[in-house]
Formats: sequence, structure tokens, C-alpha cells
Amino acid sequence: MLQGMIRMLSPALLPLLLFACDTKEDTGGPFGTSDTTAGSDSSTDSADSADSADSADSADSADSADSADSADTAPAPFDDVWYGLIDDEGFGTALAGDGDALYAGAPGSGSAYLLSPSGAVEVALEGGGRLGAALALDIDGVLWAGAPLSGVGGALVSDGATVSGAPGAVLGGRLIRAGDGLASTTALGAIAGDEAIDLGVRPGGLAWLNGGLVTGTPWGAQALSWDGGALSRPGDRDEAGYALCAVDLDGDGLEDLAVGAPGAGAVYLLLGGPADQTWEAAPRLEGEGRFGHALACEAGALHVGAPTWGDLNEGAVFSFSGGSSEAVDGWSAAAPDYTGSGQGDGLGWSLLVAGDALYAGAPGDATSAGRVARLTRD
Repeated sequence: MLQGMIRMLSPALLPLLLFACDTKEDTGGPFGTSDTTAGSDSSTDSADSADSADSADSADSADSADSADSADTAPAPFDDVWYGLIDDEGFGTALAGDGDALYAGAPGSGSAYLLSPSGAVEVALEGGGRLGAALALDIDGVLWAGAPLSGVGGALVSDGATVSGAPGAVLGGRLIRAGDGLASTTALGAIAGDEAIDLGVRPGGLAWLNGGLVTGTPWGAQALSWDGGALSRPGDRDEAGYALCAVDLDGDGLEDLAVGAPGAGAVYLLLGGPADQTWEAAPRLEGEGRFGHALACEAGALHVGAPTWGDLNEGAVFSFSGGSSEAVDGWSAAAPDYTGSGQGDGLGWSLLVAGDALYAGAPGDATSAGRVARLTRD
């Protein structure tokens, strides 16, 4: 049985949470064992409100016949490369995995793929509504895919269940593991646990920090919102909050929050979390090519995607490590650690740390299927 996000709903939330769950088996879905609710009834233009709309930017030339290529043919500094199967499917737009399984989303074809160590690519989930725009594994290792343009309100889909959003909810634009369940964006907010969060503005990144949800709002007056607090935007049109990542970066035992602001080519490090912080006091990393579009983190290390880096939009990934406050203060994005290999590659659109490996998505341009690379690490 799946452990769900929503364990109990108060009567005040019921008007906001109207969903249908069609189950193939009694999995309970991501929102609990009696999974009949989730999301928001806010209406908006779904093309503008789904984060998946951004995933139309994609990466370089990989013919579908290359899908069986293995690490032997992968260009340095990549250990392994997996290729999409269909041109313009945006393979690698989203990534999810753990030490046992790796998945890539391809919303252009409405697919989520299982990537095998041999280089093979197999369909794990498929459907409409840009399924694969977001991916996450639940506490039991079950894959869930966001399909934010499915039906009238978006959906979360697994092999055993579909949770459909209420009209206008745009459920599934972003999706993360959150404690024992999942958290998803909606049109004008998010949902996690037994709480529907109304932000009144389109959300961006999500992070689970110290047992609570932090939501980025890259196009609102506030850049970040969390239970009991908010942080205003550091600069106009900087898109601060587009990507978030929470982990102990400086080794002091406290979770820190990295905040991507790709509109300004910046990543802010809120050491100790966002409460009682100011942007001016926070360490700031700067780069080009939508630096901060994607973030992945692990204890003492941060990885930053810049998918339009380079004259040909090859894309790049920057990695920072150290694990102490002195090391974090000295981080600088002088040069990328990994770069894409062709025009429109878009490397760094998505990032994932799973097990001891770092993966990057390069969803490609309209003439390619996209790819996912396991990046070489020292």
C-alpha cells in the first residue's frame, strides 16, 4: 500500500479538493488510501499555468536508432547516455530515480521511460496531456508522472492509478517526494500532506525542507512561500524560485535551501533555510544560459543546470562541493563542469542525484528526441 500525502481532510478544504481516482489496483494513490481528493479549483489558461509548457525547449540530434547506444559510445565527460525514441518528444525534460531505477520524462510524446544500465529505453508510463512533464518516486519506489494538460485539470499517473485534477487545477506541473507522500503544484498553488496551498500565482519549484513544503513563485511578488512565512523577490523578472533544492550544504547539521533565479542567471544559498533571511546576506552564484534553471543537491554539494549556455545553446552543468561554510563562501561558477555536445542540446534542463550518480537531461530541439547522460564524477 502506498503512503499518501493526504491523510485527513478538514471540511474547509473539501470545496478546494475535488478529484477522481481511477485505480487499476488498490494502491491508494499518492494522496492516501482513500485517495479521492487533491488540488485546487482555481481556473486559468492551462498552457500558461503548467510548468510543462516550458519543456518545449529541447536538445540535440540523436536519431532514434541510437537508443541502444551504450557507455562505449558516450562522449566524455559522460559515463552513459540514453537517447529518446521520437523526435521532438523532449526526452529528459524530467528525471526521477533512486539507486535501483532511473526514469526520464518525455512530455512531447506523453511518455515516461525506464532507462536500463545497458542503454535500453523502455516505456514505463504513457498517456496524453504532456505526461512526463514531472516525475517522482513515492516512498515505496513507485513512479508517478505529472500530466498537467490532461483532461480539464491535469493528472498524476502511475501504473496502478490516475488522480485527476478538478477543472483548472493543472495538477502535475511539478512533482516531488515530500515526506511519506508527494507534493504537486497546481494552477495557483500547491498541495502536500493534508494541505491545499493557495498562492494566488503560478508556482515554480518545490522543496521539502525540515518536514515542510517550500514553494517557489518565480513570477509573483514573493519568491518563496512556506508555512508561516514568505520571502519577497530579490529582483525584477529574476524568476527566483523557479528551481529549489534543500540539503545541508555547509556541514553544520542544518538543512539549507538553494534557490534558482534563471532570469537573472543566479542561484542563492539560504544557509539554515529561508526563515529570517535576506537575499543581500545570502551567498550568490552567477552564470549564463539560464543558470539556475535546474538544481540537484546532496550533502555538501550542489549541481546547477544552465540549459541555454553556449553560443549554440549546448547547455551546461556546474558542480560545487566542499561541505563547509568556508567552501560554500568560496564557490564560483567560473567554468562549467559539463557541456552539451551540439546545437540546441540543452544539457542541464533537468538534474538528478540518485545513488552515487549524477544525471542530466538534454531534451533537445524539434529535430531531435533528446537524451539523458550520467555525468562522470571523480
